[in-house]
Amino acid sequence: MQSVIDGLILAGGRSSRMGKDKSRMVLQDGITLIERAEKVLKRVVNGSLWISRSWDYHSAGPYDLCDDEPYSGPLSGIERAMRVSQADYLAVMAVDLPSLPLDFYSWLLSELPPQVDALLPRSNEHSQPLAGFWALALLPDLHRYRREGGRKVDQFLASHRVKWIHVPNDWLTNINTPDDWHSWIEESRPDKGL
Repeated sequence: MQSVIDGLILAGGRSSRMGKDKSRMVLQDGITLIERAEKVLKRVVNGSLWISRSWDYHSAGPYDLCDDEPYSGPLSGIERAMRVSQADYLAVMAVDLPSLPLDFYSWLLSELPPQVDALLPRSNEHSQPLAGFWALALLPDLHRYRREGGRKVDQFLASHRVKWIHVPNDWLTNINTPDDWHSWIEESRPDKGL
């Protein structure tokens, strides 16, 4: 039987280091970061696809899940989606990961073994817990962890069965500042190096 997979785009951060909403930044092909994240996740999601938004987001639509409290971090968005999901897994993607290949989640899904709580990418430089599969079975522990004041993603995952899959460093490029954005644009130009 095929697993049911819901999707979650994490777009509820303040973008304070960027100075503007990262999710609306436009890529070279004319689509925004949030539109690209939707495109990536739709390749694997066979259930619902939600967007985690800030608690004060004013234009919430039917697939927007607003945080319950101000600036509560990515675990808040993940927990919120898990509370409404009926799936086996949640495909989580931070909106500011523009270098993930379009087929990343399909490829990662092929590596998903039974009996893991999360399947996540790791490069030689760092791990990325906000781009992968989280089992819905984590919800009770996640709820307890957050209720006790926990906010750190790595700390939460440390006590669970996580399988890390090695990926190239550039796949996990994270865009947080205007300098990050300009460097990424320059590096991903089609005529780069000519």
